Amino acid sequence: MNQHFNDFLIDFDVGLSGNAINIPFVRHPCTDELSKIGRAINISKGIYALVGGMPGSGKTGFVDTLYVLTLFMWFWRNKETTDIKPYWIYRTMERSIKHKIAKWTCWMLYVEYGIIMDVPTILQWSNKKRELTEEEKVIIKGYDKFFDKLFQYLDIKQGAENPTGVYKYARRIAYDKGSWITSGDKGLFINNVKKADFNPDVYEEVSGGLKKLYIDIELYGKTYRIFEYDVKYIARDPNEIVFHVTDHVGKLEAERDFNEKQILDKHYQYNGELRDICAWNPIDIVQLNRGIENQSRGRSLVKGAKDIDLRITNQDFKGSGNGFENKIKNYIKN
Repeated sequence: MNQHFNDFLIDFDVGLSGNAINIPFVRHPCTDELSKIGRAINISKGIYALVGGMPGSGKTGFVDTLYVLTLFMWFWRNKETTDIKPYWIYRTMERSIKHKIAKWTCWMLYVEYGIIMDVPTILQWSNKKRELTEEEKVIIKGYDKFFDKLFQYLDIKQGAENPTGVYKYARRIAYDKGSWITSGDKGLFINNVKKADFNPDVYEEVSGGLKKLYIDIELYGKTYRIFEYDVKYIARDPNEIVFHVTDHVGKLEAERDFNEKQILDKHYQYNGELRDICAWNPIDIVQLNRGIENQSRGRSLVKGAKDIDLRITNQDFKGSGNGFENKIKNYIKN
């Protein structure tokens, strides 16, 4: 059987068995009831999401709620009955980790107790809205157990980095979690370490007498046929789903002599590899151009003429529209 079709059949059979990775979007973090969006879509492996919006529109809060905190609470509540295991690499380039924890603690206070609190209040800054009650102080300190559990599955990095630096770290994590296989005339490599040379006498013959050299390798209890010039990733745990969050891509540092568009294009290229080779789930938070605020854009000034399409396009994304073209899902925060 053709190896590529065999790879497809593996996923096909997993789906038929009912064991495909599908994480629901729930209505409330403390229940399994589906939300409105959850009745239409869910989370599966290899999905690239782009979340765009104007400054202050809640892009980060949307991602943190939908893809991190609610998802983690679903997993922790169902971990005894599901084989699915999430993992996050979270690049917080705009805010510190301490600020992120403060925001997430405020979120937990609202979700579990209905307490509305902002960061200045929880940290008792000079612009706080009120004093904390004694009960609130106890509750907040008690969230150490929640964050102990969360950070077993979430690797958070603060500060700006260039696209190649972000990618190198992600690839290192990919090596820890599986086998990144590349091959060519210099042999077969796993996680950038040479494992074998191709034998010119071991091949499959295809149309026109072309010989395709291959090596059969054993990984994690299974046999895989790797052809020369193949690229393949085998996860150690096929039930793990890895999310790679970048908040936000406008904070990526420069590298070489790249301009803004080239920096973003390089980042989108790297994340495309993580999606297509590793079946990871990149999530990029992106600023929209200010022209999106013009409510008359796309409208005709000719009386009786029909307005043109007012939907978001790749030109609305700041810096480069290639991320829009790369993605599977787009979310726009207004």
